[in-house]
Amino acid sequence: MKKRLFTFILVISTICLLCACANESSKDSSETKSSASSSISQSNDVKELSKKLCLEMAEDDFESTYNLFSENMRTQLDKSGLISAWEKVAADTGDYKEYHFVSVTEQEDYTIVTSALEYEQKGIVVTLVYNLSQELDGLWLDNCDFTDSGEIVLPTTEALSESAEAQ
Repeated sequence: MKKRLFTFILVISTICLLCACANESSKDSSETKSSASSSISQSNDVKELSKKLCLEMAEDDFESTYNLFSENMRTQLDKSGLISAWEKVAADTGDYKEYHFVSVTEQEDYTIVTSALEYEQKGIVVTLVYNLSQELDGLWLDNCDFTDSGEIVLPTTEALSESAEAQ
């Protein structure tokens, strides 16, 4: 009788232990799924925010973009500098045609969103770098071309280096 009782308690304990482990592993996988979908959601939010900022700058409204500058970014570029940089790349572009999403990438503590605005003559590539607080820690503007089929021809790193040296 004692042997049966001991076996019964051992079996019940083992079942309880297995159930507890199963709950912990399903908790871990659901947390992983939730953080992965949260990352995707944040990515979509950042894409939408980037589109909004690009379209506002295309309409000469720089307030929202400048308001998202981090303190570090504000020490490097003031609002008039942002406007001046935009005017430089927007010169001789022609009439606005269309917004194009290019990419979103994660690098360490930053999310980098690259977009292109298509104009009649040439396009503008806008690269926005967000920190973990979703403030702008970087912003690059450059011209690009579009093929007849609508493909974006981004400036090469060699062209970017030459452009930086010329400035």
